[in-house]
Amino acid sequence: MKLGYIGKFERIYDEEGIAISLEKLGVEVIRFDVDIIKNNFQSFIDNLLNSKLDYLMSPKWPIPNLNQIFNLCKSNNIKTISYHPDGYFNYDKATEHHSIIGNDNYFNTRHNSVISENRNLIYCADYVFTPEGYANKAYRNMGINHHTLRQGIYNGCCYKGVPMYKPYDVLFVGNDIGPHHGYRAQLVEFLKNTYKDKFLHMGKGNEHEVRMDNLNDLIASCKVIIGESIIHPYYWSNRIYETIGRGGFCLHAYHEGIEQEYEIGKHFDVFYREKGFEKVKEKIDYWIQNNVKRQQIADNGMLHTQKYHTLINRTSQLIKIINK
Repeated sequence: MKLGYIGKFERIYDEEGIAISLEKLGVEVIRFDVDIIKNNFQSFIDNLLNSKLDYLMSPKWPIPNLNQIFNLCKSNNIKTISYHPDGYFNYDKATEHHSIIGNDNYFNTRHNSVISENRNLIYCADYVFTPEGYANKAYRNMGINHHTLRQGIYNGCCYKGVPMYKPYDVLFVGNDIGPHHGYRAQLVEFLKNTYKDKFLHMGKGNEHEVRMDNLNDLIASCKVIIGESIIHPYYWSNRIYETIGRGGFCLHAYHEGIEQEYEIGKHFDVFYREKGFEKVKEKIDYWIQNNVKRQQIADNGMLHTQKYHTLINRTSQLIKIINK
């Protein structure tokens, strides 16, 4: 199988980790850097047609002239794949930039880009993979060949780090700004006021602030790592895999269906938003004090992640689906 992959490949946690995982499974991956495509479109088209691809894949198709690209793929029997790790359905206020049918100007609302007549081209690919379990039926009803494919952690990141950082009781990694993070912002503020210098918030101003080996070491330096995602059933962010896979003890907001990925009380634990912040504190305080049990759960979770939730697992699932 030969697969062209549009994306950014300088960092493992962008598209490179997925590209490497596909290659380990025997797929020949032809990398097309998105910035080079924008700067030299005709060269990209020439390479596309000369590469004799079976598939062309992109996470979000953030490039111009998509209508032309999709038409070329169709006429040359190249199947197209959209594979992205975020939630789009039912997010009217959020903005993303993708070309739409019949127009290569950018269209800037997520939900309308699904339901409007000028459907976003991300949803016109032959295969659409997202982690939006809650939206799968709606996508299918609209004629979109959608498959729920969870995020995962790069296999090389799935290990326990060295506690080199200042020890913290509670850690939150991620942004708390934006129209969909109202609860998260309140939660982070509560944790900061409650645990003071024993609480650390990383990634709030720069998503690249702590990644790769540094994140492993930071997680190893903290007792309880808080997880929280945009509220939908059968959907959660990559935070859960990135934390548990690195041997961290994850206390995550409950989402319906999350127990299909990890067993509560064995691989991680959950809190319930509707019960209030004091109940979150009770959970955190309990796990701070119970070192042995907390570490045992963290170890169980890391081994479970290594077996079931890495990018090798996810790309293997993708290959099985498109091979059908």
